[in-house]
Amino acid sequence: MVYAALTFTPMHDLMITIALAFFTMAMLAVLWVLFVQRRVGVLVAGAACAVPLVLTAVIYYSGQYIVLLPWAQRISLGISAGWLLTVDLGGASRRAGA
Repeated sequence: MVYAALTFTPMHDLMITIALAFFTMAMLAVLWVLFVQRRVGVLVAGAACAVPLVLTAVIYYSGQYIVLLPWAQRISLGISAGWLLTVDLGGASRRAGA
């Protein structure tokens, strides 16, 4: 969140790059845990969730189709948040024995 707060500064491009790198590492770690736990459904959904993230990064860094970037970012954020919420709630129900 610190990096997200700094995106409104002159260091915008650097902060986006750092935030993307950290989010990608965190997402890969969660995907690895899901793989180890053999939670295939949520794992596949997470891999599919990475596709919009990669597409927005390609649009951002290539500068092509830049008019689509705001909507692509909104969609990517919504899908990522939904997936992370699903993973969190699924883990909580597993811990509770449900």
